[in-house]
Amino acid sequence: MSGALSPIGGDVLPACGPGAALAPPAAAVSVGAAAARFARLTLAQAPQTQRTYHGCLERFSTWLSEHHAGRYGLAYEQGAQAPLEAITADAVSAYLSELEARGLAASTVKKDRAAINRFAKYLHALRLIDATELLMIDGPRMRRGASTRDSLDEAAWRRVQKIARARLTPDARQRSTPTLAARDLAVVMLLGACGLRNEEVRALPVDAVFLRRSDGNRAWLRVTGKGRRDREFPLTADVADALHAWEARRPAEICEHPLMFPRLGRAHADGTYARAAATPPTREDRGRVSSEALRKIVAPVMRAAGVDERLCHPHVLRHTFATLYMRRDGARLEHLQKLMGHASIDTTAQYLHTTADELEADARARDRGPSPLERDRRRRAA
Repeated sequence: MSGALSPIGGDVLPACGPGAALAPPAAAVSVGAAAARFARLTLAQAPQTQRTYHGCLERFSTWLSEHHAGRYGLAYEQGAQAPLEAITADAVSAYLSELEARGLAASTVKKDRAAINRFAKYLHALRLIDATELLMIDGPRMRRGASTRDSLDEAAWRRVQKIARARLTPDARQRSTPTLAARDLAVVMLLGACGLRNEEVRALPVDAVFLRRSDGNRAWLRVTGKGRRDREFPLTADVADALHAWEARRPAEICEHPLMFPRLGRAHADGTYARAAATPPTREDRGRVSSEALRKIVAPVMRAAGVDERLCHPHVLRHTFATLYMRRDGARLEHLQKLMGHASIDTTAQYLHTTADELEADARARDRGPSPLERDRRRRAA
């Protein structure tokens, strides 16, 4: 490549031809600037994956700046950025060790390691750093066997649904309106009874529900997931009813909106949502609710159902759907993979929560009679 890359935050990534030296360019560019450019230009994954990688690199950049300053006895200033020369094998190893010491899950540490590894390869290809030794660092080893995901048991999930439906008939103490209650129930059911991702719910188009069977009695849902992969699956009656109830109560202000769950804002005394009409969707956000707004929709319902505060998160409902699905008689992993939108069945297999008690119960169910040892003991006792 030739010429200088565009400046980011005052830094310029210099030209890096085959004969370019390593030390001067690395000293002239900060980690934060390089990471921002890397995330913006080279990550071709879905927006959620881009945000995940960017967040991992932001945390690493902040830690590295503090670590680099302390290494040279300098006072760390908020917002200061370490140079690229600070990205060494020792620094990355220390960072990963610190993450593990904090008690983070091995999968979380592995995700941060993957982001740093890809960033290092990018810098190495540009001849800004020598990442030969850095790329040889072993990542955290996952626990043997399928990892488990936080989820609700069946009783807790039933309570969540009951609370969400009860809000459709508000009492004097309840702040939610019937319109918001219908929306919230539809969101909860899509997450917990269909296993949709947060991003999929937020980006769901208003025409996502359609009739597929020739008799016209079964509603289907079309979802665009990670990597812009589409999937279609039939809806159960309770989910279809919740979506129909929300469709019937959608405010007139958003009747032409392309999203099923656009931003509404606060309801006025007359029941209108002026903000929804006054703020049409932009090209960037298309009027969708934020991840934080989705959490604020789901968390109060889960909290009212007695769910632990740590689990009051939309993604827990996705895990709940998958876990309870695999506990049904006749459940098939490949069907769940299709419903969840997983590219690899290995990801789906993480929802197989088989305990020692369940294995022993299965063995007892398959026993057709006493074991050979038991038969011999009985013969001797006769």
